[in-house]
Order: sequence, then structure tokens, then C-alpha cells
Amino acid sequence: MKKKIVCIFVMTLLITTAIQSIIAIHISTTPNDPDFTEQWYLDNTGQTGGTSDADIDAPEAWDIETGDPDVVIAIVDTGVDYTHPDLADNIWTNVDEIPDNGIDDDENGYIDDVRGWDFFYNDNEPLDGFGHGTNLAGIAGAVSNNNVGIAGVCWNCKIMPVQIADETFRFSSSMWDGIIYAADNGADVISISFGSNNPNSEIRDNAINYAYDKGCVLVAAAGNGGSNTKYYPAAYNNVISVGGTDYKDNIMDVYIEVADEWAKSNWGDWVDIAAPGVNIYTTTPTYPVYINEEYDVSLNYYNMWAGTSLAAPIVAGVAALLLSRNNSLSQEEVKSLICENVDPYESERYIGTGRINAYKALSAINTPPNNPDIDGLTSGNTGEEQEFIISTTDPHGDDIFYLIDWGDDTGEEEFGPYPSGIEQTFYHTWNEKGEYTIRVKAQDIIGAESEWSELEVSMPKTKTMNKPFLTFLENHPHLFPLIRQILGI
Repeated sequence: MKKKIVCIFVMTLLITTAIQSIIAIHISTTPNDPDFTEQWYLDNTGQTGGTSDADIDAPEAWDIETGDPDVVIAIVDTGVDYTHPDLADNIWTNVDEIPDNGIDDDENGYIDDVRGWDFFYNDNEPLDGFGHGTNLAGIAGAVSNNNVGIAGVCWNCKIMPVQIADETFRFSSSMWDGIIYAADNGADVISISFGSNNPNSEIRDNAINYAYDKGCVLVAAAGNGGSNTKYYPAAYNNVISVGGTDYKDNIMDVYIEVADEWAKSNWGDWVDIAAPGVNIYTTTPTYPVYINEEYDVSLNYYNMWAGTSLAAPIVAGVAALLLSRNNSLSQEEVKSLICENVDPYESERYIGTGRINAYKALSAINTPPNNPDIDGLTSGNTGEEQEFIISTTDPHGDDIFYLIDWGDDTGEEEFGPYPSGIEQTFYHTWNEKGEYTIRVKAQDIIGAESEWSELEVSMPKTKTMNKPFLTFLENHPHLFPLIRQILGI
């Protein structure tokens, strides 16, 4: 019987220790989307024959931030299938517009633009007729951790569909009005996967400058021509230009079957950042379009695609994560965070400062928790449990771990996680007389630490005497040694 009790105790201790170890490691966030393993660009384990960790470190990034629904990514392209089961819940809604009443309720110049606008047919149905825009939307912001399909880079951000091309990929003469529309209607990030080598376009220039002046982060594909000729709007200084890499961190160089052409990333000192652009698994429309006619429709509304077109929304999604973490960031700050916190790629051609790493970019703006407050008695009796209340807040609202050193031989202990701003009660017993310094620091979910806070305690509690008794001792000093011996002071 005693052996059984001992075994149970040991097993309980081992399980408890294991759980505490798991908590201390802060495991990266992996979504439950069934096709997540197809998305090597988010988490590359070599599943496609590529190089392990040649990815954007998305699970590690999601441990910090999964996206704010108030942050809006505009997909300015062929439209978006806003009925797609992996997109519908993340589609932007114009809350200032009353649906289908034939009135421009918000007086923005567009009637019933509840889900965005179609600038090709000039109507309020920006439904993707080609498939390209739906590809981009899924990469940037597919609904994630919903047991459906894939994960988007930004789990919770909203997607604003802005259609500027038709079902044959012909572009509208008013295509640049789509950029202005996105800026005027609350887009924080605008993802652009089209362009040309023509450097002189006053309409385009004005639209890009207008959106930038409105505070939008502009992200554009560098193009697939394998050339160092500047490609616009990507080549503008106020746009983040995105080149392409593959699953081995080589420069993108791939045959695109549906386009019947080779696509190699453009390059040059005008390219800012590289991002994965080969075999990108993403959403496709749930109805017949050009892309679905060329690919096996049994793929169940998902397919593989390639090009810098696909790399751009990856960067747009990371920009949205950064703004979700800190909505006061300027466009230049977002660009710097993305371009200065990267992984290396393999290419003799310059396609940016490095390959984008979402985790590194988010970590660079992380602020540690505030120094903890410690409240409790500063003296007590040895062998008796003492109570202390510890609290702090995290600037980002993250859960908090506490590292506590009680100043004795018990060593440093970790507790948590706990919600930010909520007082926590801890207990400790000192068995030896002495003066002790309690030290506490707070740690966030990615390990950023506050400074140590300290509280001095005395064990045992100092005994005090009342004033009449002190007066008595003053009048009878010869009794003082005897009193000290009796009281043990």
C-alpha cells in the first residue's frame, strides 16, 4: 500500500513538472486548419522537399499577434469571392452603408458598396471572376483556426475587396480609382499585385501618393520578368516592393502552367524585401472561373499558384499584424520593421534586404511588461506562511509570467501565465531567521522581461515594547539583561 502511494505521488510530481515545463517553453501557436501543412511558406518543415525553416516563422509570430479585426487589408485586384467559406467571416463590411436601398448612405460616391466596389463594371459586386484576387485574399487573411482549409497570415484582419479587372484579367481604365477608394474607406494596408514598366503615369502617381498621404501602408509585387527594370507602382519609395523566393530560399524562378510562362522575380536596388512566391497554396473561387477551368476543381476551392503576386499579400499580412500590435506605427516604421528583421536568401540578384520573417518583425516592436508591484508584510515569524500580492500590466495586454526569488535557498521560481493587470496572491514560508530580499520580475509570452522589483522582509518579526515599559526599564537598568533573556531579544 505504501509503495502504491509513493508511486502515485511520484507520477503526480512528474506530470506536474512536465506541465510546468511545457508552459515555460511558450509553445508556438499552430492553427487547426486542416490544410495548414500545405502552406510551407508559413511553416516549412521540408514537406515540399524544401529547406526547413525557409519560411516566415508564422507560428512563432502568431504567439505574439494573430491580428485585429479593426485592421483592414484592401485587395485591389480581380475582386474576391466573398462567399468563400474560408474568407466570408473576414470580409470587410461598410457599416455606414444600408444594403440594397439604392442610396449612397455614407455619401462616399458609391451606392450600396457594402462589401467594396467593382471599378471594371462600376457596380457594388466586387465578386472575383478570374480567381487571382481570391488567391491573394486567402494568403493575407483567410479565416484561421476554424477547422476549415488554410490559415491566413493575419487571422482576424478584414479583407476589403476592390475589383479593377474583369474575368479575363483586363484592367479597368479607372483602376487607380480603386486605390483611392481603399484609402478613403478605411484600408490600413493596400496589397497591389499588378503593375508595369511605364514610369510616367500621372493618374497612378497621384493615386499612390494620395493613399500614402491618407496613412495607408502600400505593398506591391516587384513583377515576374526576371529583370532589373523598375516596375511600378512597386518601385516607388513610398511603396514596399516585394520580390519572390522559393521553398529553398532561392530567388523565385518557376513555370506557371496557367499562364504558360516562366516567372522569375524582378530584382534591383528598388526591391525592398523578398517573400515566398512559389507553390503558394491558397483559396480559389467556389464557382467556375478561369483559374478553376485550368486546374482540377476537385481541389475543393483551393489551389497552388506562383509569382511575386503571391509574395506581396504575405508582406501585406505581416504589415497588418504589425499594425494590429501597435496601431500608432507610421508607414516608414512598418517598412523598416519588415526590412530590417529578416532571414537571408540565396541569390546573386538583389531582391531586398532579406526574406521576410514575421516573428522577428513583431519581436522588434515588443515592449516588456511594467515592473511588478509587491504588496505584503515586511516582517513575520519563521515557520509561518506569509502572503504577498503581486501585480503588473503588459502594454500589449499579453498574459504574464512571474519570476520570483524569495531570497532564500529555494531558488528562482516561475509562475503563470496570468492575465495582464490582475492581482495574484503568492505564499512563502521562511524557516530561518534573517533579513531577506524578495525579487520579482515579469515576463511576457515571448520572454521579454521587466526589471526586478524588490521588497525587504525580516524574519522573525521585530518585537516592540510599549512606552510605559520602556520608561520602567530606563528607571531600572539593572533589569535589562534579564528582560532580554526572558523575551529572547
